[in-house]
Amino acid sequence: MSKYTARTNGSFIKLTHSSIGWSYYSCDPEWGALQASHLVLELEKDLRAFDVRFVTLKGVIELVPRRLNKGLIVKKVLRDVAARNGGGKSGVDFILCMGDDISDEKMFTSVFSFLAEMEEDPKNVIPSPHVCGDDAHVISTLGNVVHD
Repeated sequence: MSKYTARTNGSFIKLTHSSIGWSYYSCDPEWGALQASHLVLELEKDLRAFDVRFVTLKGVIELVPRRLNKGLIVKKVLRDVAARNGGGKSGVDFILCMGDDISDEKMFTSVFSFLAEMEEDPKNVIPSPHVCGDDAHVISTLGNVVHD
């Protein structure tokens, strides 16, 4: 990744506790995309023996463990909260789940899967897919949730 960072102005390496990423968001779009595709090919070849996957979104290539995704994390958090609050139907009474790209789909699926595990009465579960067009709409929606 360092080699690609050196040859691509505006790119940088991003380390987190569970992944490493190469950001080319601030680069020339064509050059960044070309370098990103070459980087992925090189990493796929070099890391094929490891259980990792590549996530490419919004000018970032992220290398993450294959068995790690937002859905697994959300499911674990919901189970922990439910257990701490007595488990069963009374464990969780409200879930707000927001995302802005395809990588969030597993998170949404996990929420519905969790509700099915808790054997919630379908009449009490109100899935409310709502699309917010911009940051102001998100803030407004959150304000409505707080005041309702």
